[in-house]
Amino acid sequence: MRTLRTDAEREEAAALVQDSQRWLTLHGLPVPGQADIPRLFRDPKTKPAGLFEDGRLLACLIPERDPSLSWGEGPCLFLGYVHTLPDQRDDITRLITLWASDFAARLGLPHVRAEVTTHLGYPVDSRTGLCLRLIDCAIGSPAPSTPPLERAVP
Repeated sequence: MRTLRTDAEREEAAALVQDSQRWLTLHGLPVPGQADIPRLFRDPKTKPAGLFEDGRLLACLIPERDPSLSWGEGPCLFLGYVHTLPDQRDDITRLITLWASDFAARLGLPHVRAEVTTHLGYPVDSRTGLCLRLIDCAIGSPAPSTPPLERAVP
């Protein structure tokens, strides 16, 4: 996992997001997000990160240091806009959580937080495994639902 610094890397992340959104649409699932997410990854003002394997971008996200969240307590590393290549193995989530825990520790941040869409038409079993992996990695535990999303908070 590393910061995407060049225009080409940010464009590759935007393409990955679009591929992910296209896959959701083709499978009849809603595409979460109220913003133009590919544009966020192209914006040089953001500092997106990417998970690479053998030079191939497998996942991208926008980590934020100590964002002002309306949920959770204390400073944290927030993992925003996490997208993975469709139909990839589950190890990607584990690798992201390991990186996030290490990165947060190096920044002196005691918590890692992430937001996971758990309904809006998604099959329950498609998100259950992800939420359980995040909880197992100490990313958080389910909090009461705050429509339209349920949030995982440590």
